[in-house]
Amino acid sequence: MKRVCFAVFFVVCALNLNAANLSGSYVDMCSKYLKIINNKEYEIYVFNFSKMVDSIEDFKKRFPDKFETSNLGTESDYKYPYLATKHVEAPRYKVFIMAGQHGTESLSTLSALRWFENNLSSDFFEKERVQVVMLPMANPWGVDNVVRKNHNDIDTNRQFIDGSTMSLKAWVDKLVSKYGPYDLSLDIHGTLFKEGLFIVQNGSDIEFAQQALKSTSHEILSKSDSGNYPDYRGTNTNPQKYLMLAPGLSTSETLGTFKSYMESSGASTRAFTLEYSDKIDENIKIVALENLMQQMVFTMRNVD
Repeated sequence: MKRVCFAVFFVVCALNLNAANLSGSYVDMCSKYLKIINNKEYEIYVFNFSKMVDSIEDFKKRFPDKFETSNLGTESDYKYPYLATKHVEAPRYKVFIMAGQHGTESLSTLSALRWFENNLSSDFFEKERVQVVMLPMANPWGVDNVVRKNHNDIDTNRQFIDGSTMSLKAWVDKLVSKYGPYDLSLDIHGTLFKEGLFIVQNGSDIEFAQQALKSTSHEILSKSDSGNYPDYRGTNTNPQKYLMLAPGLSTSETLGTFKSYMESSGASTRAFTLEYSDKIDENIKIVALENLMQQMVFTMRNVD
């Protein structure tokens, strides 16, 4: 694939971590929810299903000719809309974005939609011939009920396996058939228990992830427990869950994830999970996620 030069409209820079508010009051778009997990109280900001629908309706009014949207299906009375850019002639790159798989991580949806909105507003997708397909809320029931799993008590990010009858996998396959294969797939997540922002990769393209991280403030990147690399960043239940290869860069062998499925099936050349920490200020992590998503797209020009 030939190299291309992107017109950079998004300034990706080190963030001022002392800033009280960035890019407007993002958290005003969310509801605050207190949740008890393992006998500890956590404050979670929820960007619910109706807010997502309102955002898409707003985009339709403001950008009527720049993207299309349709519903993939309905489960537990919730529709599953996707968005896809229009008028991208002979795309240089195709990008798939998934967000909101876990219901306690709905800021992933807000970040993804803000990123999509900024690029629509600047005509970036059309000018640079980047085709984007987005499933902004993959677990709306979980989001509205503030639980990790879906209405069937299933962790959807463990069911992207052969033989799975999960509707979400079938809908992803439909979007791959209609618009793919993709050059880059991103699955946006959050975490209550780990520090910092980080990329999870499958071990196949470390250089790509390292380049994408260069413009992110070192201060907000997740680190290994020991400060040495490679070494582990543990969780309460699994001290060796994530092998940290460098600050902000980890690898995980968890089976049945979206990223592993997209790469192993040939649906996407590269696939990564991006994770934010709920221990970072809400406005800062939303902006940091948007910037990292944009940097992942920019990085394709340097490695292909």
